[in-house]
Amino acid sequence: MATAQERIDLRTDTGHTPGSLTDTAIDRLFDRATVQYPSNTRARDAHVRVLLLRQMMIEAARQVDYKAGESSESLSQIRKALQDTLKYFEGVEKDAAAQTSDNTIVVSTVNLGVFADDNFTGLD
Repeated sequence: MATAQERIDLRTDTGHTPGSLTDTAIDRLFDRATVQYPSNTRARDAHVRVLLLRQMMIEAARQVDYKAGESSESLSQIRKALQDTLKYFEGVEKDAAAQTSDNTIVVSTVNLGVFADDNFTGLD
């Protein structure tokens, strides 16, 4: 379940209002993301945005180009903006997922083998 501040932040980040993105919908996104990242708040928050942006892209696919007088908005503009934002948050999620929790960074290890008489074996 999201906190009040998390709901505000999510709506601000994605251009929603309480009318267009309900507390219940936000709580469901946070529940799904928490299953994926139970102890990594940064990755969880990014995953929430990834899930929401994917939903927004599906909704955008149902829309058509709009033109009224001198104003127009094409579906390609909307989709491009959503794709760019989705790509950004997928990167944030990937970086955050490299941490096992909010403060622990996963470090890859390399087996340097055994040193003997200035020779070593086992370098992976």
